[in-house]
Amino acid sequence: MSVLDPEGVMRTLEDRVAEKIGSFFPLVGKKHTLVAKKIYPGANVGIDDVHAQKRARLRGKTWSVPVYGDMDLVETASGKVVDSAKGVKLMNLPKLTRRYSYIVEGKGYQADNQWRLKAGAYTRQKANGELETQFNLAKGRGFRMGFRPSRRQFLMSYGTTNIPLLPVLQAMGVPDDTIRKAWGDEVYAAGMVGKKKGQLAKLARTLDPRAVVESDADAVPVIREVMGATVLNNDTTRITLGKPFDKVTGGALLAAANKLLGVSRGTDEVDNRDSLRFKELWSIEDHLPERIQNSSRRIRTKMMNNLDRKDRVRHVVTTDVFNIPTKAFFTSTSLSQQTSQVNPIDMVGGFLRTTIMGSGGISSENAVSLDAKMIDPSHLGFLDPVHTPEGSKTGVSGHLALGVSKRGVEPTVRVFDTSTKKYVSKTPSELAGKNVAFADQYVFNQGEDPKPRFKQTTVIPPGGDDPKMVGHDEVGYILQSPKTVFSMTANLVPFLASDQANRAGMATRHMEQAISLKNREEPLVQTVSGNQNERYGTWERILGSMNAHASPVSGKVTAITSDTITVEGRGGESTKIQLYENFPLNDKKAFIDSTPLVKVGDEVKKGQVVADTNFTKDGVLSIGVNLRVGFLPYKGLVFEDGIVVSET
Repeated sequence: MSVLDPEGVMRTLEDRVAEKIGSFFPLVGKKHTLVAKKIYPGANVGIDDVHAQKRARLRGKTWSVPVYGDMDLVETASGKVVDSAKGVKLMNLPKLTRRYSYIVEGKGYQADNQWRLKAGAYTRQKANGELETQFNLAKGRGFRMGFRPSRRQFLMSYGTTNIPLLPVLQAMGVPDDTIRKAWGDEVYAAGMVGKKKGQLAKLARTLDPRAVVESDADAVPVIREVMGATVLNNDTTRITLGKPFDKVTGGALLAAANKLLGVSRGTDEVDNRDSLRFKELWSIEDHLPERIQNSSRRIRTKMMNNLDRKDRVRHVVTTDVFNIPTKAFFTSTSLSQQTSQVNPIDMVGGFLRTTIMGSGGISSENAVSLDAKMIDPSHLGFLDPVHTPEGSKTGVSGHLALGVSKRGVEPTVRVFDTSTKKYVSKTPSELAGKNVAFADQYVFNQGEDPKPRFKQTTVIPPGGDDPKMVGHDEVGYILQSPKTVFSMTANLVPFLASDQANRAGMATRHMEQAISLKNREEPLVQTVSGNQNERYGTWERILGSMNAHASPVSGKVTAITSDTITVEGRGGESTKIQLYENFPLNDKKAFIDSTPLVKVGDEVKKGQVVADTNFTKDGVLSIGVNLRVGFLPYKGLVFEDGIVVSET
């Protein structure tokens, strides 16, 4: 799925939400069972229906796609159908607009893309010098394992419960001889010294407060059961622990302890948790189903209250059951904001924005390490290195590069595989073991393999170190284009390759703050996109085409009103092109208004721009006026921002 395809994003969101709603059924009660035969989105709501969007904005409504279900209410005992209903409205799912926002209760919201740490075991050194392994679980409550070199002791921390690791390993079935061989006599003896009666019982009561645990012997099956129900990621543990583990076992705990011991002795290195090979990319199609799942107790309770008391499907399940958690995601979570929407650049930038904060990520800015804010080699092609805010959010908030797509929760970029001679989509993990070459090191001719420009090629090496030069035969993958390394906003900065990094970063922020002008001009200096189609030859033309109005058919203009252009097609059918008319945006000084470029009687072609908005000129993004002043050096006295002005 391309992250910049609004209709593709919406289709994925509809499918994921319908799948999540379907997981609540069948709903079984003592008297009745509610069965969902099919969950599906309603008829397509046109993305260009700006009139309906405006009404939703002005009336404080939600612009949405209905989600329906075909359902049966049956007797639980006999299976006899009590009531059958088709097209039961289950919820109103907010729909993504061409402005890359969702209209919820009259406000425009955008949802962040979030980087989440994959399930696994990650070793790090704390600020106080102590070593620690974090167990981040896909299922189950995460915990930590620490090692104190001064005491030569391992400690397991589960919530507020802290106990030595040795008795836990023994409870998980790891033989003492195996532990002693892995740790050595000295560390093993220190673990035995810290072992005390009642420690396992304390841990078991924390793991399962409902369990009856009176002794350490009672605790063993509880600990094994809870740990056996956890879920780890095979791929990450293969990297960080040296072996794949899909759950917390005695072997996984011992491997983590051995890793801590190796780091303490200098034979192993800490894990780079900030590398994207250890991250998932969550977008709204992941966030919203999770929000619904987190509300499952309330949802089930509300439906169960009606299940045995009602004899009609429509009385058992109502739209508010699923609408409430959906609305709460947009209006009550840190992963969704009412962005300013000052101009189209800001709109696209907000849609590509990423964060490491929020539910499922880092909960507090105080917990963000300096390393987490830094550029990592694994970011290449996935995160724009330039487009980030200033202040405390620098490096915490970023923006996806234009080449990013998604495969589930895995981000992918398109690269040229030098071994297969084909273009393929790869995740950060799949790129990690190869030399990845920069696109500007090669010449790309259509229909031909990339040709190297120089005798040696600059690459990001497998270890993720600084770029280095290698021979062409050592290159694993080649990035498709230098443009895809940056976001849409950064690509709009002229002469980006020659700009000082801080200046380029400032330019991305300045462009997102530009308000519309009455006497705007098509920019004389535009940034080349590399697209062979002249209509999309510059980024200004691409973004302009996303905001101006084009005719979907060829034909004759038969009518023009303040908010509609009517085109009669070749077959005599009429097509109405909806225009913006003082369309309100979130920022008080921002709005969208359209101006027709055609008149009644004009012949137009399919795809022809027929109306501008207040952000375009002849279909090209135009957020300013062209500078008509030239600076001329005077006897070498001009330096950086300084200019010499004569008396005349």
